[in-house]
Amino acid sequence: MKSTLAWLLVILLSAFASYHFAYEGGYQSGLEAGLEADRVARMVAAIEDLPFPGLTGEVRDVLLLPDPIERVQRLAELLRELEPSALPQVRQAY
Repeated sequence: MKSTLAWLLVILLSAFASYHFAYEGGYQSGLEAGLEADRVARMVAAIEDLPFPGLTGEVRDVLLLPDPIERVQRLAELLRELEPSALPQVRQAY
């Protein structure tokens, strides 16, 4: 009887410990992802109103579109018309 209770106690403690460590790991990774998303959102908000001249500004405006499908479509249309000499301006926008 005592050995059965001892084994039951070991099993319960092991289950509690594994749950606790899994919960803490998930919480930490979720916290890190949330902090990174917040940092990126603040960075975009800080540069959103800065004027970028010419082609750099056009590419930047397309990259800031919230809809990913529209963003890719408009970016493809814009890049299709460009010459290879426009690469530095496109890089600056990115």
